[in-house]
Amino acid sequence: DASKRLFHLDLESKLALNAGNDGKEKKGYRGYFGIGAEDLDNKDGTRDLASEEQNGLKKMLKGDFKEGFDVGLEKQDMNVEGGDNNACHAFFGRNVWPNEHKHESVIGFRQSLLRYQNELLKLADKLMIAFAMSLNSDDGAAGLPMDYFLTRTRNPMCTLR
Repeated sequence: DASKRLFHLDLESKLALNAGNDGKEKKGYRGYFGIGAEDLDNKDGTRDLASEEQNGLKKMLKGDFKEGFDVGLEKQDMNVEGGDNNACHAFFGRNVWPNEHKHESVIGFRQSLLRYQNELLKLADKLMIAFAMSLNSDDGAAGLPMDYFLTRTRNPMCTLR
């Protein structure tokens, strides 16, 4: 329901979620993107966009027919031990959230997405433990501690869409 309410906002309100708090174009891949803003046909960079434009194809291929909203880890959720804790934000930028005071229809949107993201991270942690257990299952052949993969997967550059 929360995402339906977000995408039912008027276009101007959604486009405002494509900018940072300072009004400049958003940094990285966070917040709202509109129809045609992504082009997964060119995800590997093999499309020759210049050639397509020259041959008149660019008018037909204007990106994907979808809109979306991307969220990463919040800064306060990042593990502060070891290394540069701002690496995710330096590359991706900070999350951009709808103003719940201005748009009452999206109250709870941020909380719902972050709660869901947290549950997915907990599931990922359980899988990392299971991987270590499975490698140790043949008489402890690998000799890995249970948290072997957990310690190597902190501060993931994850994106929730």
